[in-house]
Amino acid sequence: MDGVILLLAAAGGGLLGALLGGRGVAAAAARVLGRERAAREARTLLNLFQALEAELGQSWERYQQLAGQDLEMAEDPEDLPGARWAAAGREFAVFRHSARLLGALDPASAREIITAYIHFQALLEEWQTLTRLADQHRQVRLQADVNLYEVRHLRAEVQRHLEYLKQHHLQVKGLVSASLERLRQFLELARQSQTQVAIRL
Repeated sequence: MDGVILLLAAAGGGLLGALLGGRGVAAAAARVLGRERAAREARTLLNLFQALEAELGQSWERYQQLAGQDLEMAEDPEDLPGARWAAAGREFAVFRHSARLLGALDPASAREIITAYIHFQALLEEWQTLTRLADQHRQVRLQADVNLYEVRHLRAEVQRHLEYLKQHHLQVKGLVSASLERLRQFLELARQSQTQVAIRL
């Protein structure tokens, strides 16, 4: 009888040891998987920040060279040689396809970046409106039977839209600059976290 009790105790101890050991192994595996998932998410965000910074920075630089700097100095729609630049089809592909990842940012940062993109897109669409109005004005002026009232009315509308566009341009310039600075800060923090060495005593 003592042998049976000893045998049952040994079997129970072995089973208990296997159960506890299995739980320990499972917990260790879960920790490893969690660290790998966190590292993968961090790489995804870093890639997102790099892509957004490149897209926004290069798009703004191109816009400034082709149209923005002319707009800042323009007093008259005729002063805009860049008014016919290709604003159509400017789509911000990186932003559109990864906007859901911006939810990983703190709300203020996400709002700042999203606002910059939305206003920049609206500014590009407003250029199309200015171009359309300027074309209408030009066509009315060139008609054989010129309606002076319509010419003056369209001229005033083009001028109003130009003034609005200039104001919105300056607003977008500030939004884009702030967003680019925020993205560069994120990239710098990510680089610093990758190069830091933790010493545990």
